[in-house]
Amino acid sequence: MAGLYSALNIAKNSLLAFQTAVHVTGHNVANVDSEGYSRQKIVNAPYPPTPGPAGPMGSGVKVEQIKRYFDAFLEANINLKRSDLGLLSAEETGIDLIQSLFNETNPLGLSRMIGDFFTSWQGLSNRAEGIPERRVVIEKGQVLAEAVRDKYQAIVDLENNVRLKLRDVVGEINELAKQIAEINRQITAAESGLHQANDLRDQRDRLIVRLSELAQIRYFENSQGAYAVILGNGYNLVDIDSYWELDLSGGEVYWQGHSGEKVRLTSQEVSRGKLGGWLRIIEQISEDWNHEYVVSTRNAFTKDGRIIQENTTWKELGISGSVTIGFRGTNHFGEEITGSYTTSEETKTIRDFLDEIEKAFDYQVEAYLTEDGRLVVKDAYRGGGMLSFEITSGPLDLGRFDDEAANHRVEELNLTGKFQLFAEELIRAVNEIHTEGVGLEFYEGELEGIYHSDGTLKGFPFFRELKRDGSFFLWVKAPSGEITPVKVDFALPADAELEDVASRINTALSDLGFTPEESVKALVRGGRLVFQAQEGYGFAFSNDTANILLVTGVNVFFAGHDAGSIAINKQLSVDPKYLAAARLDREAWRSEASISGTYRSRDTVKPNKVFNDPSHKIYVRFFDSRGTFLEEQDITVPSGATLAEIIQELDRLEGFRAYLDSDNHLILRLDPNTSHPYAYFELGVDDPENQGTFLTYLKEKGLWAPQYHRDPSNPAGGSQIFSGLEPIIKPRQYLGNIGSVDPSTLSFSGELTIRFFDSEGSEIAAETFSGANLEALISDLDDDSRLRAYIDNGEVVIGLENPDISYFIIEEDDQAESWGRIFLENGGSPFELHFEIGSLAHWLFDEKGNPIDTDPENEVVDPFQLSLDTRGGVIQILQGYNDEKNARYGLKAALDSEGRLTVSISGLYETKSFVVTDVLPKNSFETNYLVAGELEIDNGRKFLITNLAVKKDDKFSEQSITISYLKEDGTSLRSETISISDGDTLSDFLASLNNLDTDGDGNKDFRAFIDKSNRLQIYINDPDVNNDGKADFISFKIETGLSSEEGNLVTYLSRRILFQKKGFSDLIQGFAPQPADNRNALRLATLSDERREALGGASVSDYYSSFVGEVGIAAKTVKNSKTFMEDLINQLQVMRDSISAVSLDEEMANLIKYQQAFAASAKILTVADEMLDTLIAAKR
Repeated sequence: MAGLYSALNIAKNSLLAFQTAVHVTGHNVANVDSEGYSRQKIVNAPYPPTPGPAGPMGSGVKVEQIKRYFDAFLEANINLKRSDLGLLSAEETGIDLIQSLFNETNPLGLSRMIGDFFTSWQGLSNRAEGIPERRVVIEKGQVLAEAVRDKYQAIVDLENNVRLKLRDVVGEINELAKQIAEINRQITAAESGLHQANDLRDQRDRLIVRLSELAQIRYFENSQGAYAVILGNGYNLVDIDSYWELDLSGGEVYWQGHSGEKVRLTSQEVSRGKLGGWLRIIEQISEDWNHEYVVSTRNAFTKDGRIIQENTTWKELGISGSVTIGFRGTNHFGEEITGSYTTSEETKTIRDFLDEIEKAFDYQVEAYLTEDGRLVVKDAYRGGGMLSFEITSGPLDLGRFDDEAANHRVEELNLTGKFQLFAEELIRAVNEIHTEGVGLEFYEGELEGIYHSDGTLKGFPFFRELKRDGSFFLWVKAPSGEITPVKVDFALPADAELEDVASRINTALSDLGFTPEESVKALVRGGRLVFQAQEGYGFAFSNDTANILLVTGVNVFFAGHDAGSIAINKQLSVDPKYLAAARLDREAWRSEASISGTYRSRDTVKPNKVFNDPSHKIYVRFFDSRGTFLEEQDITVPSGATLAEIIQELDRLEGFRAYLDSDNHLILRLDPNTSHPYAYFELGVDDPENQGTFLTYLKEKGLWAPQYHRDPSNPAGGSQIFSGLEPIIKPRQYLGNIGSVDPSTLSFSGELTIRFFDSEGSEIAAETFSGANLEALISDLDDDSRLRAYIDNGEVVIGLENPDISYFIIEEDDQAESWGRIFLENGGSPFELHFEIGSLAHWLFDEKGNPIDTDPENEVVDPFQLSLDTRGGVIQILQGYNDEKNARYGLKAALDSEGRLTVSISGLYETKSFVVTDVLPKNSFETNYLVAGELEIDNGRKFLITNLAVKKDDKFSEQSITISYLKEDGTSLRSETISISDGDTLSDFLASLNNLDTDGDGNKDFRAFIDKSNRLQIYINDPDVNNDGKADFISFKIETGLSSEEGNLVTYLSRRILFQKKGFSDLIQGFAPQPADNRNALRLATLSDERREALGGASVSDYYSSFVGEVGIAAKTVKNSKTFMEDLINQLQVMRDSISAVSLDEEMANLIKYQQAFAASAKILTVADEMLDTLIAAKR
């Protein structure tokens, strides 16, 4: 019985087992095409045997498990490759779109447009006055600007589309994480009976496959059969039935913790999968990724628990009384920055503190708060730098700023950064040159800057290009046609406002004699710099070493400031005549007025005028065009000779003409038909005391030919009776030097005449003066209400006091009535006092337009100066330019055939252009105070430097000197007094100044010294008076209690500080732009090949071509990598399929096997049943 029942049971179990096997096989066959399905197979095992007489007897078969054919290691490896493929697929899609934007294979490519644009400037340079050529330049510029804008907008659109892709990917990842967590729950429940939920596992693995394609993940199976999924570099995504979500906020992807924490995800945190790919594309096309920043590790809260915002007050933070926050760091270039913020006003806000940070960094950073109250300091410069920041003291605790996981560093500019850099450098490069040029006409009426700000300079897009200690020339054209270059020097503080710029421009105009309201002025309107010219006036610009015009957008070619806003200046489109093809700085300057060679008397003359001097000779000496003496000729003038007779004799000289014109004006000139190389002449006599009547008559009649006292031993030498310069220069001040001689020992006899003239050169008054010695004579001059005069440390100063007088001359009482000198005696020996009446300043520039400093011993740019004095005529100017000792300045001079002065570059040195102005002491009679830094600025602090030499042993009268420490607003912080005793020297004063130490910290307040050029320099050495790490004063004022000029320290220093004044160059002119001048157009044309430092030494054209090439290389690399990865995954998939895939052949074989086994099992059951029936029947 037991055996038959056991057989029946074996048959039953085998039927059930093979029935299950058929079922599993059928399940396999049904899912042969199901993605991610892993084939299954039953695993049979024998039942435990039962004891029997012959030993243990088998109990049949049981289904122990349904096995899932799945290689977890292989699957994980494939999923890693799927993440790589997802990354490459996203990158390929993105890079294909990017590559389509920069397709340079067609003739309308941007490279071609760049070339056409610069070629059009070359075309304009060939015909600079042509309006059609100007329109071509504008048209090509317009086409280029539109193409750049279109490409940038396409990049922006691409970025927006990629962010939409990111939104889809983030949404799908969140949904997958949710589904995996749910299936984890189902699996753990289903497998509690120790059997695997194969289909659920397949379903979960399919989700894992998709998740692997989307993101970089790692996953692990725990003891309960659930997966834990880790995203990227360690961010939980799924853990059993819990899951975490990603958030897309502000275009950025964040991982969100269950406690509310958020972590920004980048391609560094998620480096694979489509998420990593799209993040990488974003990082390649988003401008935000080009700027480094550091962020605080902590945020702060108000006293009532709210996250701080920029408008949060200190009172809301619970901080009362004085608040001081110290901070330090390094800027983009690694320069150390220290600063502090102090306030006692509770209503001040966090924003005020942030403004102080930006100011301390010279506005090279942007400081702001995030939504969650963290402080961010962001680099304003693109690319990798050395930005750092920390708060060193104070009540505001924001933690550290050195968490590099939170901070953003830039290794290389991305595509958008490079394209923006290209566009900005294109705008900057073209505008830099264009702002310094001039069109066919000067601007008239009003010119408004393109760019606008909030009133501060830091609000302008090109603010960082500003050179706060630079300058530019504003050329003013008067209704009469006279053109004056006005040098505007900028000494701007770091937080300068636009009003400061306008003020400096208007001050420079006023100092030169212009009334801005009546001529040309600068003003601020709507955050823009505006130039206004009254009717009849015009203006133009040149040599902007401060980049003020570039920053404010005045006289620019391109409007806009980046790839998204670039456009053509509309004013140029409307009126192409303002396209700046010419320049006003000179390679060669030719005066409009003739200054030699031909002289015509102002007044008519009388031919029968008789001259009763003893018989004597009148000499005429000739010089060539470069000032070299050639020869001397003479005539004999008998006593009683008439003017007509003298003229007749002079006219017989070879190469010389003397005659009366039809109006009876006397003409003396060089013969234009002579073969001699004469360019200049002077008239001379042997004894001016007794032979000077004719020469005096010439001056009286306004014939300004130079005159000299002949030296028989040296025809080219002698002394000057009349330089011929006074009527040209129209001096208002004479500066002489007697050295160390005591003025009371210089005796004077006779009379000195001062003649006063109006602006037309007509004499309006004359006055005679006398004195026993020079000291007495100067005192007598000073007593005249029209004059001021004094002697100080060997310098003799005589100046006009009456503004209604145009100029004056000094005349001796010899027969020739010598001008510009005083005859004195020193112990019986003759002593001639000559005077400086002007000085030409030549501002030199190199090929790039950079200023050339002629005195490197200080921190200011100095011009080459040429003094004009009464010792020589116009010839001294030529000789000064052509002197070998001045050759290093790269200038040479000559007189042309019409007697006009020409100054040009020699081509032998760095000088490639120059601007000429006149300079004089701004105020030789200042007796009150002198403020530092009207022109100079040193690291945000003003300093004082003299233009002329000082002597350490120069002496001063007794006086009290007050040194006022000036704050930013110009008010005094405190003052110190230095007492000067009578006879104290400049060295004594400097020693006292250098000893000042207000706060007693051992750091002296000032650093004053005389440099190698003998110029005095005074710097602020310790501006931090209260030792809080912040500059408390930025300037200083030197004030004296002495009212007279003699021995006055302030007067002494003021006399050695030069400022631009109208003079010789303004009178002879020669500044008008020439229609055919093409220098600016040529500079712009060559810009195509000019290497730019900001572009890493590449030209604008090459830089664009290089990163277009980078795009092509990147696209090919991605495509090749993707193809390789697809092949690799296909191979791995084959390996997986060999394990997990359903083989129909195999399954059919199994079906036949299971069918036969099932039939055999059924036969066992039938046989056992029949045997049992037989046994039962036998029993009956």
